[in-house]
Amino acid sequence: MASFNKLPGFPKISGYRQMNTMAPAVIATQAQTKVMIDRLRENPEWAKTRDIVQTESPPSSFGLVKDTIFIKMVDGATRSDRSKLTNSLLAVIEDRNLFLLDTISFAEDMQKTMKLVEFFNFITSMICFILGAFQLIMTIAANINDSMWELGVLRSMGCTREQITRIMVYELISNTLSAMTIGYTSGILVSIMAIA
Repeated sequence: MASFNKLPGFPKISGYRQMNTMAPAVIATQAQTKVMIDRLRENPEWAKTRDIVQTESPPSSFGLVKDTIFIKMVDGATRSDRSKLTNSLLAVIEDRNLFLLDTISFAEDMQKTMKLVEFFNFITSMICFILGAFQLIMTIAANINDSMWELGVLRSMGCTREQITRIMVYELISNTLSAMTIGYTSGILVSIMAIA
């Protein structure tokens, strides 16, 4: 079901926080580590392993109490398997300060949450885009209605429809670019003043 990784003096047990970045882990406190070590001492293989580690390994932190313990599950362990391991540890170790974290389930839950956030972000963006397009159409229509007299004067002077359309497009582009420039510049200035 699960294996432990590299706690000095015990094969495949990790007492180091850095191991949590390498694999899914279950975290236990100092008291739980002591209970686990006491249970290991009941196993006759433990004495053999301890002797091998002490004689063949370089000086290490063997015997030091660890703050956390990280447990790596076998590949393909399901959420149910991880819950069973967590519940087994909770049943064996009676400590109110016990904190267990199933990193795989946590990551899966975060991915689901992020998908939901991305969906709402997409919906909000689409609503803003539709409202912006509607506002743009209404603004262009109002601009054309307001400048009917000017368009009539241009037509009477001999301008073709294409020339009048080009004039309207140039006017819209110049208004849009100037508004973007002013908005961008004022946004940068306001953010600089807010930070300072």
